[in-house]
Amino acid sequence: MDKALRYFISVCECGSISKAADRLYISRQALSKLLSHYESDIGVHLFNRNVHGIFLTPAGQELYQKGKIILTQYDEMMESIRKHSSVSKEPLRVAFSLLALKVFTPGRIAMFQKKHPETSFRFVTMKSSDAWTSLRQKEIDLVCSIAPPLNYGLESIKIRHGTPVLLASKNSPIASKSLIYLKDLNGQNLLNSDELQSLYDECDKKEISVQSTPFTTDPLLISAAVADGMGVYATPQSTLQLFDMSQIRAIPVAEGVMDLDLVLTCLDVNLLPKSALAFADFLREIGSK
Repeated sequence: MDKALRYFISVCECGSISKAADRLYISRQALSKLLSHYESDIGVHLFNRNVHGIFLTPAGQELYQKGKIILTQYDEMMESIRKHSSVSKEPLRVAFSLLALKVFTPGRIAMFQKKHPETSFRFVTMKSSDAWTSLRQKEIDLVCSIAPPLNYGLESIKIRHGTPVLLASKNSPIASKSLIYLKDLNGQNLLNSDELQSLYDECDKKEISVQSTPFTTDPLLISAAVADGMGVYATPQSTLQLFDMSQIRAIPVAEGVMDLDLVLTCLDVNLLPKSALAFADFLREIGSK
């Protein structure tokens, strides 16, 4: 069923693009662009827009009323058909990046399975870049990590805001900074290279030289390496209790320099089963604590 129609109906029900974007787990800009393309494709204006918000045109009102009926009938039909399926359900395959596992530990993930014994999951740990590739090749169903590059064409559900800090040796000149900007990373060696590919891309655009060294995910080994001046390490502020801070300093990172928000990434949010959406809600709940 047409994704754009589902999104259009969500906007109508929510009364605004912003509220609908939150419900659909996509950005306001992406939803607004999709609606504009939808109007162009069907050749009519669905909304009147002014400073007070958006309002349905007569064509939009008709599409909303009839579209709701069509979608309800479609969903009921598919649910009825699935009841006759003799094929056993495959477990939902979820990959966690190394950074995500610092926040959502295996013990916390196991809590979901205890609360939902009717669902079947298979969890693996992978580098973010490898996980996104496996997702596109349909070898896994979900990836819990930072957001993938936009050109991958994947969809994400935000589950936790990750306020980034940079760990540096107290003896390093960068440790005197009160806030880290992009230019401050010039000449630095980042130890968690795979998680920060988008940062490297931005540095290349600004002709800023940043080195990268693949490294262990053990917080104590990272702490020792940073203290010895081997490099700096970016991590969400919420994970600082895992590190030995006696010889290193956590420096806040300016807004927009690096994105350490954690998301669940999939091929299409609308095709996710209810178990996957329940898992997203669970991660968002424990991530807010």
